Amino acid sequence: GAGLAGLFGVVVAGAGDAVAVSDGEARFTYAGVDAAAGVLAGRLAGLGVGRGSLVGVLMERSAGLVVALLAVVKAGGAYVPLHPGWPAAQVEFVLGDTGAGVVVAGAGLAGRLPGGVVVVECGGVPGVPVAPGGGGAGGGGAGAGDLAYVMYTSGSTGRPKGVAVTQGNVVALAVDECWGDGSQGRVLFSAAHAFDAATYEVWVPLLSGGEVVVAPPGVAGPGVLRELAGVRGVRSVHLTAALFEVVAREDPGCLAGAWLVQAGGEAVSAGAAAAVAGACPSVSVVHCYGPTETTVFATRYLVPAGVAVAGGGVLPVGRPMSNTRVYVVDGWLRLVPPGVRGEVYVGGAGVARGYLGRAGLTGERFVADPFAGDGSRMYRTGDLARWSAGGELVFAGRADDQVKIRGFRVEPGEVAWVLGRAPGVGQAVVTVREDVAGERRLAGYVVPAAGGRVDGGVVAQWLAGQVPDYMVPASVTVVGEFPLTVNGKVDKAALPVPGPAGGGGGRAARTPAEELLCGLFADVLGVPAVSIDDSFFELGGHSLLAMRLIGRVRDALDVEPTIATLFKTPTVAGLAAALGVDKPDDALAPMLALRPQASGRALYCIHPGSGLSWCYSGLLRHLPREVPVYGLQARALREPGALPASIADLAEDYAGQIRGVQPEGPYHLLGWSFGGTVAHAVATRLQELGAEVGVLALLDCSPRGRADASLEADLADQRRVLLAVFDGIEFDAEGEPPADIAEVLELLRKQGSAFSNLGEAEVRRMIDIFRGNAQLLQTHNPGRFSGDVAHFTATRGRPSGLADARTAWQPYVLGTVEEHLIDCTHSGMTQPRPLSDIAKVLGGKLGC
Repeated sequence: GAGLAGLFGVVVAGAGDAVAVSDGEARFTYAGVDAAAGVLAGRLAGLGVGRGSLVGVLMERSAGLVVALLAVVKAGGAYVPLHPGWPAAQVEFVLGDTGAGVVVAGAGLAGRLPGGVVVVECGGVPGVPVAPGGGGAGGGGAGAGDLAYVMYTSGSTGRPKGVAVTQGNVVALAVDECWGDGSQGRVLFSAAHAFDAATYEVWVPLLSGGEVVVAPPGVAGPGVLRELAGVRGVRSVHLTAALFEVVAREDPGCLAGAWLVQAGGEAVSAGAAAAVAGACPSVSVVHCYGPTETTVFATRYLVPAGVAVAGGGVLPVGRPMSNTRVYVVDGWLRLVPPGVRGEVYVGGAGVARGYLGRAGLTGERFVADPFAGDGSRMYRTGDLARWSAGGELVFAGRADDQVKIRGFRVEPGEVAWVLGRAPGVGQAVVTVREDVAGERRLAGYVVPAAGGRVDGGVVAQWLAGQVPDYMVPASVTVVGEFPLTVNGKVDKAALPVPGPAGGGGGRAARTPAEELLCGLFADVLGVPAVSIDDSFFELGGHSLLAMRLIGRVRDALDVEPTIATLFKTPTVAGLAAALGVDKPDDALAPMLALRPQASGRALYCIHPGSGLSWCYSGLLRHLPREVPVYGLQARALREPGALPASIADLAEDYAGQIRGVQPEGPYHLLGWSFGGTVAHAVATRLQELGAEVGVLALLDCSPRGRADASLEADLADQRRVLLAVFDGIEFDAEGEPPADIAEVLELLRKQGSAFSNLGEAEVRRMIDIFRGNAQLLQTHNPGRFSGDVAHFTATRGRPSGLADARTAWQPYVLGTVEEHLIDCTHSGMTQPRPLSDIAKVLGGKLGC
């Protein structure tokens, strides 16, 4: 049968002027790509590359990479993808295992190659003049039975396996009947070429007269996908299941310009498919399945455009491709009936030749197909599945320990084998954990060598130099010994909950924005806490998690970070500075801009008794990004002695500041504790000035303060005042709060509180502010607000005999007092979970 170069030559002959590859603004015709590949093929042939030769290709994704892959097959050889992100040890192993003595390298990448190989540098810009011997069909006599490429996957014995895929395998994929719908017309090339999805993204369009649309470097996140699908008109997109889930959660509408979106590599949830289908009614969603050994795809499950996705769980993986046979069998290779779980075997035109140089392993996994009757082989996948009553294949897990991490196949045993070779390590085990729903991560555990000590972070850094990043555990935990089962095996279920692979001991947040970012980092990474000096990537972050973080930061702070910014400044401190969200000197400003640039009507939050409004930064994680948020803070934080004479004076001051930011209403106000009383006063003052007030939200507050005789004594007790100023602080087991300010700040530092960055002078001002505000409440006579009030009441630890919110506030409200019960204490009202519940109500009232 014809090989890849020959079939590509047929396309060139019939459509030479059509666009074959586009890369940014550049467009390259089939004739131009063919000519450029011919030049490079001639250079390779001059170095002895011919039929059966293996040639390494170390390049970034680009139009030039497409030319390089085509050039290798035009010379008669097979390419060996080498990812620029691989550590040197991985590159050296693959070159040694394949015996590839020639490597095509992109500009500036030759230095990553070991000695002893011949390097052909390729700028790779199509359209260069045709040198003698360039152009033409080429192929060096190679045909369908010759290799197209050797791609490496994880191995269970500590040695990666090179899957040898023939040109006939790739041709079978390219001519499959499923592409008859024209979805190969403009295909996005966004995968790494060392990942088998690139086979589909490059060869299916090239062999059908379509266009390869090259995505910019890095992971194609929602912003990139929106640009490519909406502006550049990409017709077909393939995403790993993990990236598809991120897109579905963060910005499903970014795919609206595409026609077909395929997701595979892991199970795809029905919820994610429903989100994309709902946001993009003209997009068809396909859940595809297929190991590297079966040339990318073996089955497809199609959700046609406009069809609703029902139910929970995961999507089926569908029906076999037209050139593929799929069997579900029991332990005796007998076909099982629908509904019965069995192991999946795949036969047909996509089954690869085997594992390069691994005859024994090839014989184990590539076995005779007893159902075909034509002497062909089938591949034993190790995957479990069942047939549905409707004839759809439903994935049901693995028959071994193999897992998919971000779409890459990983054998934990291989990672453990490498981890066990780390300096100072005696034993190593690697497991898979899912501490964050839907996010599977590797967790490493090591026992130090006899008489030695080892640091988990150092071990993780060493491992990163040995294996690709998707194989580096998110955590490496040092234990004294491994727990064992009664059979003497490692009891993986009894291993401790891991901490991050690195980090710890850094500075606490200094500003509300840094505190917010610390929380977002911790949420996305699934770790308890993050300092402003911890690196996102050293804590186990990767490109997919980075996109999730970017989406969360964008929504919380209404900024537009890029993944490049995060790679350049991967710490909270660095990212906050790069984004310009705030500065430490601005943290005590009278008007604290928490999210100033959004387009909607702002929410103005009034400080509690301490004078600081940092506590409201948590709202940004839950309120829609179009809502600007400001915090009003006590002037005395910056101006010692600038204490107000009354709450009425405060209301006058704050109403003026708010109108300075927003000249016209409606104004939306919120306040917690003392701040709620002031927010009510500000609202009535704004109405007196003829302004419209929209939302007035009060968080667990009273119209008046305490009137009992013990108040003066409590305000004189610095321990009690500090406890109130830093509401929610955790004290030692004795429960006695320290009276010394320095001790309190040290305790706050240990707890990672942003307050720990305050100086003693600022804390003394907060004490004065709190005492003054408590006194102001005693003489305050609330006015009457003409409108409705939403009051959020803390239900835990509520003092007996305290009037309910409606009874307390109704005399001062002409409208309705609407009470919302929040399951927390008064001091816990601005913690993440209560704020999430509060923001759900606020979002509706703000019209979001």
